[in-house]
Amino acid sequence: MTTLQDHRFQDPEFPEQNPSSKIVILNGFPGTGKLTILQNLKKFLPGGTTFLLDNHLLIDPVAAIIPDRSNRHHELRRSVRAPIFEEVGNLARKGHTVLMTACLVAESHNDAVFFQGIS
Repeated sequence: MTTLQDHRFQDPEFPEQNPSSKIVILNGFPGTGKLTILQNLKKFLPGGTTFLLDNHLLIDPVAAIIPDRSNRHHELRRSVRAPIFEEVGNLARKGHTVLMTACLVAESHNDAVFFQGIS
């Protein structure tokens, strides 16, 4: 019997480290319930291997120090995110599931950098 998984496309640039590893990013406008949705989803996933990261945990400290959206603000956000995203990648490679909220827009350089940090 052949299953769908037998025929999955494998991108050589992104080899699959662990078939159970996942990073789920729920993207949407502020105030639309992304965190609530992921909190509810997390209840149905294994507790010891599922983590939830609200993007405000990364954004709010930077906004408190540099409230404008200047280049300096975005540089500090990248610096704050870098070690967290590195650990997110490590968790996923170990087979854990990481649920994340985001508010990303198309054609944004700053948002493109967001995805570079997760890989």
